[in-house]
Amino acid sequence: MIIAARGIRRGDPVAAFSPEVGVAYAALLSSAGRAFRSSRSATPTIQLSAAPSMRGPAPIALWQVAFQGTTPVGGPADRWIIAVSDPRAGLAVGGASCLVAAGGGIVLARRYRAARPPAATPVVAVPAEGPAR
Repeated sequence: MIIAARGIRRGDPVAAFSPEVGVAYAALLSSAGRAFRSSRSATPTIQLSAAPSMRGPAPIALWQVAFQGTTPVGGPADRWIIAVSDPRAGLAVGGASCLVAAGGGIVLARRYRAARPPAATPVVAVPAEGPAR
């Protein structure tokens, strides 16, 4: 997921600084494809990462809040940047912010993996001996 997030907005800075429209279209098409792949792989990844007792709609609801909950902040901020400068600046800032968020995700994932306790070894029950005959 983090690798996909890193690649999602990689095309935006390329489009922002591309000298030709064709290069910008190709970069944005690449970003859109990566965004689609990321959103398609999110649901199974979240469901398989959750504890069996937590699988179902709850983890997906939290994902949707995190995924779509940033739009009320990021959308107007991006539009303001475009209004005071130009669309290329909006693409560059959006791409840079996504790369920074992916970097933060990598740091958090490494901390989580380092702090995870080792897997417990299963206890095997030894059958009790019956009464002696």
